[in-house]
Amino acid sequence: MCRPPPRTVNAKDADGQAALPYLYEFVTLLTELRVVVMGSFAGRRWFRYLICDPDSRVLPLLGAPHTSNRARIGRPGFENDILVAMVKAKQVAWNHRP
Repeated sequence: MCRPPPRTVNAKDADGQAALPYLYEFVTLLTELRVVVMGSFAGRRWFRYLICDPDSRVLPLLGAPHTSNRARIGRPGFENDILVAMVKAKQVAWNHRP
């Protein structure tokens, strides 16, 4: 008998808190990272990373909608919002070259 796939569950604040050490490790590996583009939940985690970790790199954060199909539903202009965020990210990255 085939079972339906399990439902996905949105991340909770505790999940984001638990991910902070991994975020630090990940960002440390991205030595040429110059700008961060995230949705609102991930952006809150980014700010927590900046506050909680004294060695965190301070990088510009641009907000953008999540790129999932669920986020796209009922959101006119979704693709344009993503495009604008990416164009601005490119501009910021270019201006923050080492």
